[in-house]
Amino acid sequence: MFEIRVLTPDDASIYRGLRLQALTHDSHAFLVDPDQYRQVPLETIQGQISSEPEGKFTLGAFQNGNLIGMCTFLRETHPKIRHKGKVVAVYVHPQARGQGVARKLMETLIERVRSYGTVEQIQLGVSHTQIAAQKLYESLGFQVFAHEKQAVKLADGYLDEEWRVLVL
Repeated sequence: MFEIRVLTPDDASIYRGLRLQALTHDSHAFLVDPDQYRQVPLETIQGQISSEPEGKFTLGAFQNGNLIGMCTFLRETHPKIRHKGKVVAVYVHPQARGQGVARKLMETLIERVRSYGTVEQIQLGVSHTQIAAQKLYESLGFQVFAHEKQAVKLADGYLDEEWRVLVL
């Protein structure tokens, strides 16, 4: 079994480890380069995963004390689009996949955002190569609102992305 909780700046070191694993193992799913991320100071990561009331937060899934999954919600800050937020950096360690970790992370995120009462939609982007993620998001009610061709340029080609929204 696993536990879901909001990460704090004290979790920065273990977050960095799982994030580096994600960027290395599933490089096509993320924009950030692992070598660039290794250069990010721990203090910067602490700031990135610090929570703001009714704003940003990062959830972690823990099993036997180990961080096995994560996802981040970023609420828009401009007043005219503050009714929206984005999900980014969703990842589950390969050995923990198939256990419902990603689903529980996303359900917890959606429940927390709904509790704010002022966020009307949650958006996310997913690469066309991430079939399992697409199926998960669809099962949670996220609907495709756009397809972006050649959204990401790689050394050996391009990745398309689909953009999804969950209206709360």
